[in-house]
Amino acid sequence: MAALTEQEWKTVEEDFRKCVNFPSCIGAKDGKHLGVIVPADSGSLFYNFKNYFSVVLLGVCDSKYRCTFVDIGSYGRSDSSTFKNSLLCKKHKQIFSTFHQGVLVVTDGPTLPNVLIGNEAFKLTSNLLHPFVGKHLSKKKMFNHSLYPAR
Repeated sequence: MAALTEQEWKTVEEDFRKCVNFPSCIGAKDGKHLGVIVPADSGSLFYNFKNYFSVVLLGVCDSKYRCTFVDIGSYGRSDSSTFKNSLLCKKHKQIFSTFHQGVLVVTDGPTLPNVLIGNEAFKLTSNLLHPFVGKHLSKKKMFNHSLYPAR
């Protein structure tokens, strides 16, 4: 899969802003465990937290549900640990090293950094957002309500 150009990344960000009102987003990330027959001599490498053997599909999509990056075949107990060791993680670093300028949302306001969004399985970083979790969220619910449609 060819890497997106800077202009294509800008288009992805603009689409997230227009379609789901979530500025500075350049992709939604998620993982899926795909059940497999135990590979020979693999021990517990492919055994996941859901108590079966699997390979992991990790992907990033734009606001129109089109895949911009896909990594399939890794093993791991969870989406987050699999991501950390994946080709997609290296691509993630490349994205933010080449397309890092961020977005000005309001005149004279702060420039927001470009981000990926995901679920709480992924570690929160300066370039990866996920919903707040817990019971007593109050004001944080507003953020979650704007994040869910974008995801």
